[in-house]
Amino acid sequence: MRRFCWCWVLTAALLVHLTAALVCAQEEGTDLFEEAKKLSYSQSKQDRDLAIAKYLKAIEIFEKTKNHEGVYRAANDLGALYGEAGNLLKAEEMFQKAWEALKQAKGLESEKEVKLLHNLGLLLTNLARYKEAEEKLARALTLAREIEDVSLERSALISTASLLYETFEYEKAVDFYRKARDLAKKGSSDEARILIQLGMVYISIGEYHMAEESLLNAMGICRRLDNDFCNRAVFTNLACLHESVGRIGRAMDYFKLALELARKTGSEEATDLYNLARLHEHQSLRMAEFPEKSREHSGIALDHFMRSLRIYEQLGDTVHAELTKKLLGYHYLNQCGMDPEKCQLDQAEQFVKEAGFPDGLAALCLVTRDYKGAIAQYEQALGPNLKANDSDGIFTCCTGLGVAYEKLGDYARAAEYYRQAVDHLEKLRFSLTTAERQGFFDYWVAGYWRTEPYEGLARVLMKSGSKQDALKASEFTKARLFSEVLSRKSESGSFNIPQDVLAADTTLNEKLARLRKKWDKAHRVGNKHLLEEVEPRIRAAEKDLFDHIAALRRQYPQFAQTKYPQPMDLQGMALTDHEWVLSFDVTDSGTLLYLTKGTALVHAVLEPISRKELQELVARYRKPLEITHSGEAFTKLESFDVGASRKLADLLLGDVLQFIPKGAPLIIVPDDCLAVAPFETLLLADGAVIDVDKSALSFPQNLPRVKGGEFLADRNPIGYSQSVTALHIMRSLAAQAHPNGKMLTIVDHLEPDMLEEGKRLKEMLPYQVDLCEGLPDLNWLRTPEGCLLGYRHITFLTHAVGKIPEQPDSELCRQETPTEPYIRVSRADRNAGNCRMPLTMSEVMGLKMNANIVSLMSCESGLGSRLPGEGVMSLGRAFQYSGARAVLASLWSTEMKSTTCFVMNFFRLLQEGNTKLEAMRLARNAVRDAGYQHPWFWASYILIGSVD
Repeated sequence: MRRFCWCWVLTAALLVHLTAALVCAQEEGTDLFEEAKKLSYSQSKQDRDLAIAKYLKAIEIFEKTKNHEGVYRAANDLGALYGEAGNLLKAEEMFQKAWEALKQAKGLESEKEVKLLHNLGLLLTNLARYKEAEEKLARALTLAREIEDVSLERSALISTASLLYETFEYEKAVDFYRKARDLAKKGSSDEARILIQLGMVYISIGEYHMAEESLLNAMGICRRLDNDFCNRAVFTNLACLHESVGRIGRAMDYFKLALELARKTGSEEATDLYNLARLHEHQSLRMAEFPEKSREHSGIALDHFMRSLRIYEQLGDTVHAELTKKLLGYHYLNQCGMDPEKCQLDQAEQFVKEAGFPDGLAALCLVTRDYKGAIAQYEQALGPNLKANDSDGIFTCCTGLGVAYEKLGDYARAAEYYRQAVDHLEKLRFSLTTAERQGFFDYWVAGYWRTEPYEGLARVLMKSGSKQDALKASEFTKARLFSEVLSRKSESGSFNIPQDVLAADTTLNEKLARLRKKWDKAHRVGNKHLLEEVEPRIRAAEKDLFDHIAALRRQYPQFAQTKYPQPMDLQGMALTDHEWVLSFDVTDSGTLLYLTKGTALVHAVLEPISRKELQELVARYRKPLEITHSGEAFTKLESFDVGASRKLADLLLGDVLQFIPKGAPLIIVPDDCLAVAPFETLLLADGAVIDVDKSALSFPQNLPRVKGGEFLADRNPIGYSQSVTALHIMRSLAAQAHPNGKMLTIVDHLEPDMLEEGKRLKEMLPYQVDLCEGLPDLNWLRTPEGCLLGYRHITFLTHAVGKIPEQPDSELCRQETPTEPYIRVSRADRNAGNCRMPLTMSEVMGLKMNANIVSLMSCESGLGSRLPGEGVMSLGRAFQYSGARAVLASLWSTEMKSTTCFVMNFFRLLQEGNTKLEAMRLARNAVRDAGYQHPWFWASYILIGSVD
């Protein structure tokens, strides 16, 4: 009995000891779990690595002590941490462990099951296992609703919306985000987060106004909550929004704000620095014609690239460090191309070799003129890029090979690779939505703009004697967006397309775009199952769309050519037999000139003047014409650059003028910087001088004038078009009738001189003129009362801003100055103060009108930003997008009385039956006869668009 009691005591003591040890282990596991949880919130890679180690140790302890609850909590949190770090397979392993632990725990708790299903759904979405993700998230949403947990239901809705976004079901994603927002507390951080994600969806479907509205609403919430992390997310997404639509300046502003908050909160700032560096580099390249500005952006780009590189290296982020080194290499290579005297080839070589990308090494070979070495490197890189379906890599290699073979004089091989690059870009662009195509060509990749293979193909075809094919290649990239925007006029009946055909067109395009994006995502993450599922659907969707396009070309050829443009033969163009067109294609290494008479190519040549040289010459010529205030007027008029005028005339007209009869109407298709070159003022022979009549006492006879020379405007009437194809399309469109044939004149009534001139126009023009002294608001232009469709002519007698000012515009009613050209419109309400409303270029493009001519009696209305593949995006171009058949726009600041003289005579001459070009010529002569003999007065306005 004693022995039994002794054994019982020993057993009891052992149990007490084991229980105590178990309790200690449990406490150790719990402590490790809490420590890991705190560390997981850190931005430091070292802290997060330590968190992972502590989670793993905690899980080990919980498994030994059979603490299923602890295993679930630690594994679930560790899975989420692995997911954030991009280690998706480890994340899945942890979530599965959490799932097994949850099943073994006493009583399967619905709340924990929902959380785990939710996490698994997010992970499977990231792994592109979309069907499994959909099942998990659907189950999580159902359970959350069953237990009436609003917070979990909201989370499941958000994650389901994210899944739909990933699978390109954008409309459904919007619906789920809206439902989630309804369940969020108004003004909470949850609502802000939903609005941010909703903004991202709107960006993807091109609903930029909706995207901006969502993000600005989120910004308001974040500011009220004083939540810097939330604000930073908003700023980053607003930056992406503005970058998507080409507002690079505004995008940079928001990335700067995001960077400031990263520093304030102690967050990782390398990404913001990297993004800012990219955009500054982009601006540096785009502003090459303005050396000082270009160098300023280049310097900032270099600084930000270097700082982001140091941070990436400190974090041990080798992927982003290598990408940054690659862009640093290209930065130095770009400088070698833009300013050879300051070329730092050793720095370029260092970063290119450290990054180790073959395309970078190939670019280095091109700079050092080792063309065979460049070919070897590009060929080495092309295979892997094709296998990986790396779009940018394929484009870079094919374009680079075209450049290298062109330099070696092997034009056949160069044309082969240029064509491959063109075909690749066309396929890529074809898969995008209309909104995503905006700015497609304004994209720089590894040393090349996307227009480079098109330009290169035109050059080598010209060099090899295929001049007709060269013209087709040159035409292919011009005003592409313009042509596509014209196709949208079908909504107002311009093409007479049945609504079911339009609906089918939209559906087929969107279906194919979604499927291709799914394929790209599956290819990136290596999801073979999804690839096998999507590939046959893509082939079927392509066949359906191609059959649809073929039917459109048969039944609705005008619509098909605008929506799906193809390189057109001259024989298919709507040009009259006696019509002369002079078209230019400015490329980096030479300028192509094409002269056509009707549908016949009369002359074609490649002039050995580079883009940079031409930009510098045009800038030199324009400088005396750019008068910013009256105090410098006399001096600048007196310094008119006769030499630059003659040089430009020799370069641009010397080979072709012999073919063009005197007096024959001439349509000029400019390119690049030539869009702001006043061809009318080019002097055709030596002997011109600047003269001042010192005996004259009155204005304008006492002003400087150009004597002794013949201008091109004296020889031929001149009009302008974005491209031959655009001219063809404009003529092909069926013009709608103007029920009243009236003119609408919108005048800035806050400017007494403008108001007086507006009243004079109303009295003297041979039309019924509706005079608007300001507008109630800009939306009025879209209302039935302000409907623009019924007006034959529309005139803006206002101030305009073609060059974006560096300082805020103090005359605007709103504080932010637009980052694109705009017209200042006064408010009709006399109690609204003296501020103006900015009618921006983008807003103009959204208007609907059917005007024969829009007259912009404003300064610099023909100026704007140069976009590859589009030309100069100006207010004049914007009004054509909105439906105007032709636009009168100015290339510099204008003087009121000479402008009024020109416009009144122009419209009078039109009413008398003259053609537009003849009316332009005679109206200019009327200005000169009135004493305004300097080209600055009579040549400021040009006619863009349909001149017939």
